[in-house]
Amino acid sequence: MHTGGNDTAIIAAENSNTTICGCDFQGSNTGSGAKSLDNNQNQFLIMVSGGSNITIEGNTFENTWANSAIQFDTDYTGIGASSSTAKYNTFSGNPYYGPEVDNANGITIENNLSIDSPIGVEDDACSSLGPATNIIVRNNMLQVLHGDCAVTGSAGCDSAVFITGGNYPSGCNYSTNTVSGNFCTGSSVQQAQVGNGSPGGGGTPASYSGDIMGSNCTCESGSGC
Repeated sequence: MHTGGNDTAIIAAENSNTTICGCDFQGSNTGSGAKSLDNNQNQFLIMVSGGSNITIEGNTFENTWANSAIQFDTDYTGIGASSSTAKYNTFSGNPYYGPEVDNANGITIENNLSIDSPIGVEDDACSSLGPATNIIVRNNMLQVLHGDCAVTGSAGCDSAVFITGGNYPSGCNYSTNTVSGNFCTGSSVQQAQVGNGSPGGGGTPASYSGDIMGSNCTCESGSGC
């Protein structure tokens, strides 16, 4: 789905006490690994933009052309998303994030399998109030086969496929977020990484503990994974 740069989604969840379970989302990106972002941002499969106690469970998200397969974000609605969970999902070949929190409170991302699909928090509307707060990222498995782009180093690719409690932009306060008990493995093509010791260069990082670094997976310096 592409609408000329506007944020769009197949499913927009705004009502409390909603469950999205057992769906299979298949994108048209069928090459090895996720494609570079280029002009394919601002699209999501599920956008959670309001309400509370929303559960996204047991779904598959593969080969998407999107910014995130799931995004918890209230920047565009002002309604407020809180106390919701993404768990037991499988993400594969999603170019920038599988599950991601942009602006929400009390979100849990747990027990997901994420292949070539980063996991984490990136609050583009960062302020001194720290709107992406009390986020828990735990017990997920991150596996890198090809990397987050089909060709390493192409436009929009990152240096590693990562799990983070807060990544961007400069000066964000992610101190209320926790990352724990995750396992990651990288590949000879692209490393996996846990943590971000200095979000955007100068912010306050999340807390990291008990994460397991498999082969070709590293803890970013300063994160204390």
